Amino acid sequence: MTDPHVDVPAEGEDVNEIDLMDQVDAHPDAERATEDDEKTVLGELYGEPVQGIYTGGEA
Repeated sequence: MTDPHVDVPAEGEDVNEIDLMDQVDAHPDAERATEDDEKTVLGELYGEPVQGIYTGGEA
């Protein structure tokens, strides 16, 4: 089933990825954790996030 909100190029149509970038992560829940303990696990592995990004290094 095709998502009606996504423009799928016709087969053989030449399309640049940049032309489709506005469709990437368009869902409002795209940044939501997918596992209940995801923030806990990432924090244990990489430390606290810096500006929302787990870097694994010193800030």
